[in-house]
Amino acid sequence: MSRIVRFHEFGEADVLKIEERTAPAPAAGEVLVGVEAVGVSWYDVLWRQNLANTPTQLPAGLGHELAGVVLAVGDGVTDLAVGDRVASFPGHSANRYPSYAEHVVLPRSSLARYPDPLTAQQAAVHYLPSMVGWFGFVELARLQPGETVLVTAASRCWGPYI
Repeated sequence: MSRIVRFHEFGEADVLKIEERTAPAPAAGEVLVGVEAVGVSWYDVLWRQNLANTPTQLPAGLGHELAGVVLAVGDGVTDLAVGDRVASFPGHSANRYPSYAEHVVLPRSSLARYPDPLTAQQAAVHYLPSMVGWFGFVELARLQPGETVLVTAASRCWGPYI
């Protein structure tokens, strides 16, 4: 069994309930993550009040930001393995893939490995500028040591971290 935070009506924080569920299993292109930390954002507050830009479907889970360890991978996921430390990015809907839970399944495209110097708590806050830079350079562009990249507007967001 696995616990998840859900709500069955819109409102303040008191509508949130911890519920038991069967631990999910990843389908093709998905990854099962054992959650170690979640980020709580203003969007989550809007979500549980049905004020976010995407309509919330009740009953609902919430959250987009998490860090944890890969527990299983679905068919077609070849670049992550059991034991990898990963953090999520908002490339998915909390209607289908909520993150406030002990075990979550996410699309592979919503996850990136995070670097060793970060704790799970730091990596869970995926808007952290250094994670944005890491994701762009390492996971998406697959830059290698010795390669050069031009960063425009480097004084903003994650520029100071590179």
